[in-house]
Amino acid sequence: MPGLEKPDRDFLRDGCLVMILAMAWDQIDGSGAYIQSHIPACREALARLTCEGEDAEKLVRTVRMALDVADQGGPETPELQEMSRWVHKRFVRGYFRHVADEFERNPYFRD
Repeated sequence: MPGLEKPDRDFLRDGCLVMILAMAWDQIDGSGAYIQSHIPACREALARLTCEGEDAEKLVRTVRMALDVADQGGPETPELQEMSRWVHKRFVRGYFRHVADEFERNPYFRD
């Protein structure tokens, strides 16, 4: 993503990875299977991805693991469950905490 500042690149990368993880979980838990035909392309993209930092690397590992489990037809593993909970806490809840905190930090929202 040339031309973007690092925070914007990280936001887009992480958001896309979280969405891929959610789609893999749809297949793992049986609520959807639309990612199946895209798993090879997802794996190729992950192989080309460069990440800076432990959180990004752990997110990529979690997505790889979820794609593997989805592609193999399960079963989910305790490790994948634990890592997925971490993704939810770190990235999903973290995003909404950041957005909510904007009400306190941004002068536009002050009375």
